[in-house]
Amino acid sequence: FDRIGDSSKTIEIMGLDIPYAVIPVTEGRSLGVIMEAAVLNYKMKRDGYDSSEEFRQKIYNQILSNREDK
Repeated sequence: FDRIGDSSKTIEIMGLDIPYAVIPVTEGRSLGVIMEAAVLNYKMKRDGYDSSEEFRQKIYNQILSNREDK
């Protein structure tokens, strides 16, 4: 299961590629909040902002910073 959300998946329906995401649903989780976050992430990616790439870059920079401190 992709926890960072860096892959874009599509499914073809009647000749059109439609984006889709697998949403993990378990007991006790707020489905509304999860769906809202998924939609917001899709809209940001569509507009050119990739939050998973920024997160990955911040982690990489932190790792480099920790190496330099030693």
